[in-house]
Amino acid sequence: MYLFLELWSAKESWISLSETEKSEFFQKISDGVKDILEPDCKAIGWAINDPETAERLDYEYLALWQMPDKETVEIFEKRIQELGWFEHFEQQHMRGKEITLDDCFAHMMAR
Repeated sequence: MYLFLELWSAKESWISLSETEKSEFFQKISDGVKDILEPDCKAIGWAINDPETAERLDYEYLALWQMPDKETVEIFEKRIQELGWFEHFEQQHMRGKEITLDDCFAHMMAR
């Protein structure tokens, strides 16, 4: 399995859209990624970045996904770009093969 983390904030172009335009855009995104996400991807969750977070990154929202493999993540990344997501949102990603805590510590110890 692969973990995929999205961090994003709205651009001015998003803020200036009407409520109807925002709803239509969300529907376009939802319809456009449905075939990728169903049935093998799992949304771990979404959150609004807590302003009191220690060492806080300057993004307003986050989403964490569990996807079956790197190829699925790459298809998802390409699709949201094609659908125009980045026209309205500043976004950064992190992704990697899901590992155990022991594997993570072993990797860190080897550095």
